[in-house]
Amino acid sequence: MNEKSIRDNYRFVYEIQKAKYIRSQGIEFITKAKHAKTDSVFFLFEYTEEFQRASDEWDLIKIQERMGQR
Repeated sequence: MNEKSIRDNYRFVYEIQKAKYIRSQGIEFITKAKHAKTDSVFFLFEYTEEFQRASDEWDLIKIQERMGQR
């Protein structure tokens, strides 16, 4: 599998709370691992419409929180 294919079909999520939110929407991650160089934990999700919707919802929630609307 080449790098373009990985970017087209999968998404890495490095925010633990975001990954938890996505999972709460019924979307399971493929794997949880640590980046070899940075030691940061990440979750690998298949890129689907459902994943994108949940990711966008999380981003909107975080924007609203920053603006004091939540």
